[in-house]
Amino acid sequence: MNKRLYIPILLIAIVGIVLVSTMASSYTPESTTSNLLVIEKDKSDDEQWIILENNVTVYVKDHNTWVLIEENHKYTLIYDFHKSTKKYYLRTIIPSDYKEQF
Repeated sequence: MNKRLYIPILLIAIVGIVLVSTMASSYTPESTTSNLLVIEKDKSDDEQWIILENNVTVYVKDHNTWVLIEENHKYTLIYDFHKSTKKYYLRTIIPSDYKEQF
């Protein structure tokens, strides 16, 4: 292979690796699973959230899910921390007494 092609190919590979690692690190959520009491829920014009007994605010993307969540009830929750927004987002929620399994 010609020596003039080595440098551009190497630069393209380095830029590609840097871009992929940057995007992957900013998107990778950190998941938490908890069985906690929902203390409060609230909303604004564009988003809604719940506050858990461990004082974590979890944002709920689906409005229909948020409506079904009741204050002062225990739920098993899986929520993710997104580094890009520095917020927790709800992934899954199950009532803690669901079929007496929890």
